[in-house]
Amino acid sequence: MKRLIMALAILACLTAVITTSLWAFDVGRAKNSTVLIAPEVGGLGSGICIDPRGYILTAAHVVDTWVQYGERCFVMFPDKPKWYTAELVYFEPYIDIALLRIHRAEACESIPLWSSRSTQMGDMLYTLGHPAGLTWLLSSGITSAVKYGAQSGAAWILCTPTAFFGNSGGALFNEDTEIVGIVQGMYAGWIIAMATDWLEEMMAGQIVCHEYRLARRAIVEAEQKSFEEENKDLIEEWKKKQEEAKKKAEEEREKGKKKKKASLGSYEKIALTSEEALKAYIFLRSLKPYVNYPESAEKQIVNGMNIRLVGWTFRDKYVAIIHFDLQGNPSLLSYEEDRSF
Repeated sequence: MKRLIMALAILACLTAVITTSLWAFDVGRAKNSTVLIAPEVGGLGSGICIDPRGYILTAAHVVDTWVQYGERCFVMFPDKPKWYTAELVYFEPYIDIALLRIHRAEACESIPLWSSRSTQMGDMLYTLGHPAGLTWLLSSGITSAVKYGAQSGAAWILCTPTAFFGNSGGALFNEDTEIVGIVQGMYAGWIIAMATDWLEEMMAGQIVCHEYRLARRAIVEAEQKSFEEENKDLIEEWKKKQEEAKKKAEEEREKGKKKKKASLGSYEKIALTSEEALKAYIFLRSLKPYVNYPESAEKQIVNGMNIRLVGWTFRDKYVAIIHFDLQGNPSLLSYEEDRSF
């Protein structure tokens, strides 16, 4: 009887601890800040919105196919079943971290990284994500270890909450619904996550730089639009001049081609038994022993003489042009075989 009473007391204490822990963790806030990431090529993953302007932190391997193959990447928030196209702000496969940005009219519910605190062994942790095609999966566990890199100073958290494929890139929360890590993988049943204490300044800097680039781009586009409106007539006149110059250049090029063609002279048919045709065929046979006697021969006068021979090999039709310079020395200008016969 005493053992039964003791067991019931322990169970009541555990129930109270778990209830208090779950009450402290704000599931709604964590859920509204967690997003589903779906690249056009590759599998699904999770992410966490860290800024109301639409900045989403995730693992680099979730979007690596998007980065490699240039496909689109889509993001969906839980409060609105709509896909948003994401742009890449930061990608670092060495530490497996990526930062995305989506443009959304209304502000995104977010949990900033700088609200996190240092995590110690034994702390209660939670994961929330979209694994294995499920809409949501919440699991809890404890911190098993915290490992700091000797050179980089980065910290990784090893913890026991349950995770599946698709949890990658999602956030690791503490009991106060603060982000303490980004899920990067699993090992022997444990979750491996990068601690956000090390990422806080890095991501803040990336967001500031990207916002500056966006602002600068908007200023340049506004200035360009204003300039085009103020100088519309000048721009139209400049475009017309460019078109006229292009057209004139094309005409000059065509004239040059015609002039060159006229200076070359045209081919005239000659007898196969003529001296020119025989010399050309003998020279061609010295280079191409398999060609048969030509069916036709033509002559063109240009810096000497060109002889065009048309005939057959064993199975293909050939066209050869042999040039004789002013001293009568032959050379092969071109040789083609038509294999379509």
